[in-house]
Amino acid sequence: MATSRHEHGVDAAYTSPATRAKWVRMHFLGVLPPRPFPGAQPVKPQLPITPQTRTLPVNPCVTCHQNFFPLGYALENFDPMGQWRTHDQAGPADASGAFVDGTPTNGVIELRQVLLQHADAFRTTIVEQLLAYESTGSVDAARGTPDTLIRARRILRNTPNPRWSALIAAIVQS
Repeated sequence: MATSRHEHGVDAAYTSPATRAKWVRMHFLGVLPPRPFPGAQPVKPQLPITPQTRTLPVNPCVTCHQNFFPLGYALENFDPMGQWRTHDQAGPADASGAFVDGTPTNGVIELRQVLLQHADAFRTTIVEQLLAYESTGSVDAARGTPDTLIRARRILRNTPNPRWSALIAAIVQS
C-alpha cells in the first residue's frame, strides 16, 4: 500500500506505476531507479498518473521509462489498498506494457514470469538485504556496499541448493 501511491502519506485513490516499479526494481532485482532527466516535467499528482505516463514523449521520457514502467503497469489491477480492480478513475485498468527488450507483459502473472527469468538477481538482492540487516539491523544501511555484495555472491556461489533454509543457514554461518 505504501509503495503504490505517487506521494507517501497522501490519500489518493489512484496509483503510480513509477513508484511501484521503483519498489520492484530495488527489492526484487536490486537495481536502483534511474535519476530523473534534467528539466523533465513532473506529473500532476492531483490527476490519475497512469494515463499521464502512457502519453509521455518518446525522447527523453519513454526512452528511459521503458526500463521500469512495465513493472508498475503490470500491477495496475490493484488499487492503493491492494484490492483487485478492473476500473480506475480513468476507465478500465490497463496492466499492459512492453519491456525494453520488446517482451510484452499484461498483469501480474506475466510480470511473475518475467521476474522468474531473473531469479539470480532476486536471490542476490535478498541475500544482500539479509546480510545488511544481519550486520546493521537495517535492510538499507549496508546494502549496495562492495563488501555486502561480495559476501552475497560468495554465499550464493557456495550454496548449491539455494532454498530459503540453505541461504539463511549460509548467512548465519558467514
